[in-house]
Amino acid sequence: MRYLAACAALLAVLVAVVVYAAFFADDGSATIEAVDDPNTTQTTSPPTTGGDGWGDEPTETSPEMTASPEMTEAPPASGADTATDGALAFTVHGIEVGDTVTSPDAPVEKRASGEFVVVQMTVTNVSDAPATFLGTFQKLRADGNVYSIDDEATFYTGGTIVELGPGDQADVGVTFDVPPGTEPEAIALRTDPLSPGTEVPLS
Repeated sequence: MRYLAACAALLAVLVAVVVYAAFFADDGSATIEAVDDPNTTQTTSPPTTGGDGWGDEPTETSPEMTASPEMTEAPPASGADTATDGALAFTVHGIEVGDTVTSPDAPVEKRASGEFVVVQMTVTNVSDAPATFLGTFQKLRADGNVYSIDDEATFYTGGTIVELGPGDQADVGVTFDVPPGTEPEAIALRTDPLSPGTEVPLS
């Protein structure tokens, strides 16, 4: 009986040692093993090293398109005078004098009561919006008088009405019926009735 009791006691001690070693002999340190878990999503904040915010070096940006809020005038011809009123720039190239004007689109002509003075110019839209040139707003100053256009003759010379987009330009002629021998002094140019107007000398 004593022998069996001693064996039982020894076995109990052995079991106790094994249990202690298994559950209580940890030194208090913990080891975490990285495991690739397909259910775990890793979120990476974008790097903040400059550039475009994604780690690239700063890239050279393309120049902004200037469309045309600031449109440049067409280069004036040699000896031409340019003036601007509102949305339109007027480059006056010179004048032609004659008794008749002829339509380029049909075999018709208009004969002057006196003589025709045709002012040749290039009209340019220098704004960033559509604009309209109307020949009826243009006046000729000559010998102390002011002359309005001859509507039919101006229609034949292409100066009645022209629609211009931003930056567009057109060659026009505005025609005045004046007494023979009249010396043109200047042309008063205007975009619309409310614009201040401008004047270009013709002599």
